[in-house]
Amino acid sequence: MAAISSLGVGSGLDIKGLVSSLIEAEGAAKSARYDRRETEYQAKLSMYSTMKSALSDFQGTFSQLKLTSSFSKVFASSSNDTMFTATASRSADVSSYDIEIDAIAAAQKLQTDVAPPGISDKTLSMGTGTLTFEFQGDIDNATGISHTVDINEGSLLDIRDSINDKNIGVTANVLYDGSAYQLVITSKTGEEGNLSITASSTTGDLSAFASANLKETQASSNALLTIDGVSITSQTNNISNIIENVTLDLKSAGTTTEKLTIEKDDSGVKEAVQGFVDGFNGLMETLNTASFYNEETGNSGILIGDATVRGIVSQVRNVLNTSASNDPFSKYNSFASLGILTARDGTLEFDSDKFNAALETEPDAVKHLLAGGKSSSTNNDINILSITDNIGAGSYNVEVGQQPKQGSWTGNNFAASNLNFSTGGPFDFKIAVDGVNSNSISINKNYFDDGAGGSLSSENALSAFSADLQNLINADSNLVASGKSVTVNPSFFSGTNNGQLNIVSSVYGVSSAVAIVEDFTEVSMQASIAGIPGVDGTATIGGQEATLNGNILTGSGIFAGFQLEINGGAAGTGSDSLFTSITVKEGKMSQLSRLIDSFLESDGLLDSKTDGLNASINDINAQRQKLEERLTLIEARYIKQFSAMDSLVAQLNTTSSFLQNQLASLPGARQN
Repeated sequence: MAAISSLGVGSGLDIKGLVSSLIEAEGAAKSARYDRRETEYQAKLSMYSTMKSALSDFQGTFSQLKLTSSFSKVFASSSNDTMFTATASRSADVSSYDIEIDAIAAAQKLQTDVAPPGISDKTLSMGTGTLTFEFQGDIDNATGISHTVDINEGSLLDIRDSINDKNIGVTANVLYDGSAYQLVITSKTGEEGNLSITASSTTGDLSAFASANLKETQASSNALLTIDGVSITSQTNNISNIIENVTLDLKSAGTTTEKLTIEKDDSGVKEAVQGFVDGFNGLMETLNTASFYNEETGNSGILIGDATVRGIVSQVRNVLNTSASNDPFSKYNSFASLGILTARDGTLEFDSDKFNAALETEPDAVKHLLAGGKSSSTNNDINILSITDNIGAGSYNVEVGQQPKQGSWTGNNFAASNLNFSTGGPFDFKIAVDGVNSNSISINKNYFDDGAGGSLSSENALSAFSADLQNLINADSNLVASGKSVTVNPSFFSGTNNGQLNIVSSVYGVSSAVAIVEDFTEVSMQASIAGIPGVDGTATIGGQEATLNGNILTGSGIFAGFQLEINGGAAGTGSDSLFTSITVKEGKMSQLSRLIDSFLESDGLLDSKTDGLNASINDINAQRQKLEERLTLIEARYIKQFSAMDSLVAQLNTTSSFLQNQLASLPGARQN
């Protein structure tokens, strides 16, 4: 409004105060109404913001319960952590194992053995050239792998750094013994880590670093242990290929038998369910605060009667109270059946005993109800091992173009009558499985002897021999340590009384192979007969490339959690493609999370309400502006009117003063 000044001079009235009071009275009622409405809108905005935070917090309380992996956790424990520790992936079987550790794997340590006074200057060059390292395992398995390290400066420090930078499984350190410097070379653990080092000098003399001139301060050795009576030899103390999905970390040898226990770990799920219940009750408290009404006091929430609050409560409760159809044969198809109960006041209560019973008797049903993941395949040749956590319900196409094949070896026919090895033996042979050579395997037995004084037929003798042959190969320490095994399939040709052996690797893909290293001619196991290498497979899940490791199919990208198994018959049939559609059902927690997302998204229910309130506040501001403009016009009119009046009064006052003066000057006028 315009400033009011120099008014009332003519009339002597407080016209400025009078106009201000009139303007204030004119706008007071409307301004107060606008303030009340804005305060109400701001309070509702604040409550909607609180509701959004409460919904988001509630959604966070059950994030783990949406994941199928949360229901498959296992825990590995050792009865003696000083001897060994263990970890288990969620695919490990619940079981227990007796473990004895006779020795842990040790690394070979070699030290320079230079005649006194030794090497007194670690920066002094002894020569340049190369050092070539070969591991015993590479030599034994005839892989021909050697590692050449270039030595360009030749000091102890340079040799140390050159070896370490090469990253070949050998480490080097320079130590000071009080009088001279020593180079200490440490190989990898296990007997196969034993080193052969040769030196080739370009300048100076590097021969001090060749094996022949190094002093062994610690010999390499294998880890020796027994698991449930089965003797195991390992090159390392970290063993992950003996018990499927379990890794052992050996710490020390001992004289006692210790226990490895693999058990389900349901503690995280139980805590998550309690968190969900607490989160739901917290959300309901917030929503009740927004919309309550107290009959006794007449107090109410700012959003009483708001359809948005009623809708949120109704839809959330609908998800909780509706039974699922994931498993029609299970009694665990609702929250109440799991012990997640609705109290009379609308809050949730958690009966942990009831939930524990459900987890104990039907863990998959509990998982499918809460996290989903119940799946089915349209092709019986493909078994579903696991379903990804980060993919929703739906149908996903799986196609295997080239099925993987196992490496195999098939010998020539041999006379089944040769299966008596009790004389002239023992008969020895060596086999390579997936590139790993076995030790020498001996057979000294008559397979026609039935053990009861009788004699087996040639066909039965071949069957007994093949079973024994398979067991001997799979028990070889080299193959066991590398996780390699085979299946021996015999064929008997009754018309000719001949037999034939087919040996198949347990691994699929191009790394799979079987070869004879040392002949066993009596059964036509000859190195000259080549094996057939395995074949990698090609596949897609959901249109994205998948990985075939053997007969296990693993997805990538958003399908990374998909793991499918192609059954043995299908996996060896060549290039005929397989196709299936995997159907995955949704869990209650994913439904609930999706519902909350719809409330919270940028164009969702709550944002629509807040947008409307902000628009109303903007409209109030616009009305305030219009009121201000109107009052300015009214003020201008009042000022004009009062200015005219003031001028008139001033004129009248002037006239009055003139008349008074004139009258006072008349003769005979009397002054009072």
